[in-house]
Amino acid sequence: MRVVIIVDAYKPFRSSAAIQIEDLASEFVLQGHEVIVVTPTSGQKQSWVEEVDNGVNLLRLSAPIT
Repeated sequence: MRVVIIVDAYKPFRSSAAIQIEDLASEFVLQGHEVIVVTPTSGQKQSWVEEVDNGVNLLRLSAPIT
């Protein structure tokens, strides 16, 4: 199954929400699912960046600092 998680905080941000979403995504991967996490990131030059972190596909979208 493909799972898309859209969040406002993810690694390297160290809030409790970011840590819980990281744990959730990792558990889905361990169970054999394809996981995509979409999260805003400030300070990057590209409008979006794709990464893979421990089997989790990350899509970091450029967003202003609030």
